[in-house]
Amino acid sequence: MTPPLPYLRLPLRIDLDGLRSDLAVCLQETWPEHFNKRDYAGSWKVIALRSPNGLAAGAYAHGNDFMDTPLMALCPAVRALIGQMETSYEAVRLLCLAPGSQIHTHVDQGMAYFDGTFRLHIPLETSAEARFVIDGHSLHMPEGSCWYGNFSLPHSVENLGPVPRIHLVVDAHRNAWTDTFFSAAGMDLAIEAADADQRNPVDWIRVAGELEAMGTETALAMAHEIRQKSRPD
Repeated sequence: MTPPLPYLRLPLRIDLDGLRSDLAVCLQETWPEHFNKRDYAGSWKVIALRSPNGLAAGAYAHGNDFMDTPLMALCPAVRALIGQMETSYEAVRLLCLAPGSQIHTHVDQGMAYFDGTFRLHIPLETSAEARFVIDGHSLHMPEGSCWYGNFSLPHSVENLGPVPRIHLVVDAHRNAWTDTFFSAAGMDLAIEAADADQRNPVDWIRVAGELEAMGTETALAMAHEIRQKSRPD
């Protein structure tokens, strides 16, 4: 079986002008640096429209009792975009990676489609020199597009362009409606399910070995975390 690509472009209707108007409102706020400073070099800032504590400065994407922040009420284009999908949502954030900055290779465990929660990226401002690498696959996401990525696999980002890379990042729940939507966009659910079944603890040990071979402080810390979580109970 050929493994599926770790990303998929989705046909959501993107009102880029409206989203940029929402972004202009959000840029009037103070955006804190991302809390996980070991995962990046340079400047990586974030502000939340939906978060576990309902605070715009709450950059956390994991937790319970997600609720809209006050910014969500000021962002009609964002509300219209997420309203296109018949599902429920966790975090909704804007993330800004400054020119010359990079996000080191890491994994977001539990963020594959078949884990039940998936993550979408909608670029609002970017350049051709901003690149995602997901499981070894290099990808440029153009402005006004929408992408699913299997972020439970090793991935990294670098912004070598002249402008900030600003993405709307949406975490949503898988259900029967999203299965139909993803299938229509080109995802083979049977192949994805088989691939997910094959990613057992042995596979994660392989990933840990690849990270250890990189030798960076961030990669070594991530490999240690994976090995700890992959141990049998």
